[in-house]
Amino acid sequence: MITTKNKLGLVAAGALLALGASSASALTFNATGTGPITAYFYGQSAGYGSDLGLMVQNISQGTYGLQNHVTAPGTAFFLGNANIGDILVFELRVATSGGNGPSVSNPYSYSVFSDPTMNSDGQEHAQASAFTAGTYGIPDGTLVGFEDIVPFSSSDRDFNDHMFVFTGVRTAQSNPVPDGGMTFAMLGIALGGLGLLRRKL
Repeated sequence: MITTKNKLGLVAAGALLALGASSASALTFNATGTGPITAYFYGQSAGYGSDLGLMVQNISQGTYGLQNHVTAPGTAFFLGNANIGDILVFELRVATSGGNGPSVSNPYSYSVFSDPTMNSDGQEHAQASAFTAGTYGIPDGTLVGFEDIVPFSSSDRDFNDHMFVFTGVRTAQSNPVPDGGMTFAMLGIALGGLGLLRRKL
């Protein structure tokens, strides 16, 4: 028997599957202007704690925030400044001991990056899609989802362990869409279906 709770779970599961269904290809991010790069926390589904940082032209900005287990969706965080055209790499620090994320008392275990060549397993740990303003009061930007498990072959490949919307960022190369496949952008469709289902139920 499919209960109301199960129906909602099926729709939510469809949204999560949409995040990881497109084929792998390196992501390249560039600053769209000269000024701040801001991240807005979108959500998470992870056992590990993690937080976010930024590298501009291969230089770490040294600022980390938006811990996934304690941050409210829509919370904004200033990552650093960039000049138009600068290459941006996002870093996710992961604390496998759990808790709320990396801290002085709970050091991070490893990092995964939006640039797969910087990851210890050489695999892509981030996917991206354009984001339209509205949800949680977040403005237009680029939605990025991370997979925090290393090696990638041991992960569930759902790319929803830490999700953010970045402003001031352009995706220069995104994941190609396989024939008949779902894409990261379909998350919005799936979440919209969840809302419709709630109203019907």
